[in-house]
Amino acid sequence: MLASCSVTEQHIRGRIGRGELFFWHDYWMGDEPLVNRFPSFASSMILVSNFYQNGSWHIGKLNDALLEDVVTEIMKIPIDESRIYEAYWAPTSDGKFTTKSAWEIVRQRHSINFVFYSIWHRSIPLSISFFLWRLFQDWIPVDLRLKSKGFQLVFKCQHCNSKESLFHVMWECPLASQVWNYFAKFFQIYIIHRKSIYQIIWAWLFSSDYTKKGHIHILIPLFIFWFLWVERNDAKHRNLGMYPNRKPSLPKPKVFSWQKPLTGEFKLNVDGGSKYDCQSAAGGRLLRDHTGTLIFSFVENFGPYNSLQAELMALYRGLLLCIEHNVRRLWIEMDAKVVIQMIHRGHKGSAQIRYLLASIRKCLSVISFRISHIHREGNQAADLLSNQGYMHQNLHVFSQVKGQLKGILGLDKNNLRSEFLSFHELEYF
Repeated sequence: MLASCSVTEQHIRGRIGRGELFFWHDYWMGDEPLVNRFPSFASSMILVSNFYQNGSWHIGKLNDALLEDVVTEIMKIPIDESRIYEAYWAPTSDGKFTTKSAWEIVRQRHSINFVFYSIWHRSIPLSISFFLWRLFQDWIPVDLRLKSKGFQLVFKCQHCNSKESLFHVMWECPLASQVWNYFAKFFQIYIIHRKSIYQIIWAWLFSSDYTKKGHIHILIPLFIFWFLWVERNDAKHRNLGMYPNRKPSLPKPKVFSWQKPLTGEFKLNVDGGSKYDCQSAAGGRLLRDHTGTLIFSFVENFGPYNSLQAELMALYRGLLLCIEHNVRRLWIEMDAKVVIQMIHRGHKGSAQIRYLLASIRKCLSVISFRISHIHREGNQAADLLSNQGYMHQNLHVFSQVKGQLKGILGLDKNNLRSEFLSFHELEYF
């Protein structure tokens, strides 16, 4: 534990409050103390508060000591002299120390196994991901597996009466072979002389250049394994037989619609996102009144930030414009649940977002607001604007719309609903 102390101490941060921190040596801005960038000030013990002036930053003193880009970053940090210095743990979203997060910092990780890496993706329901994890560990209770544990059962395949091993169910059974051959022909993949489940999936995954997690080429074999197992269980426990062309039953589509705010209230819909390994982030926001009429909308390219930062920046920029337009009653809708939870639960935020969250709360303190979650399908207008933000260099505000956005706003204004079918809600059992 003592050996890890020096490592974990690097992840302790401080919120400036009254400025009772050492300006050059404490971790109050970014991920390192300023002295690392300005070593000539190593002997200086000046406090952050020495750079305050009447509740704001003293830009003259900052310019005398720092480079322009550093001053620009510091000016974004809100000052609250009513609060004392507060230390917090940077790796967690709420700033509280946990042994789990500390372990993640000091642990030595092995190289990523792409097969196991590929099974955890938002396109794959968790129940299927856990099944696949057990499958590749050979922890599936087929008959021969149960026999090795001492169970006395009729050990036969439900389709061809052969001995039921895991490899037989997933590959050797004529029904399984028919399914694999169908999709292998479609994707032009040839898998021969395989003797284990692991060899099958490796041969499929690396039979082409499409190895990005979540790509249809990666998903197909994973779902083949799952539906073969479902088919086997239906035959064994429900006496439904095994058929290679059975279609899964589909649920009724979900209905999503945009709801108008109350009379005298405005609604701000927000969305943000990040692409290209966090090298480009953008956001879109739009404000509408109780009739669904657009007041303003805007798009913005934020630069190299992650998705959470993009969502928060989109919200912050939207709040600033609402305050400029003298909006006093506001309903905020977002499809980012994590942001809503941070605001509802008073999370202090990690090192990357702590001051951004503080700025958002400062804006919210001067208006009457409510904030709620909306599914992405109901937040289509903000989602469209967010995607357009990648094509712009700076903030772009407009009140007149056309094209696809005009159509979406028309549907929302007239309370017309959209229906969507979620793959996650297929009846797998």
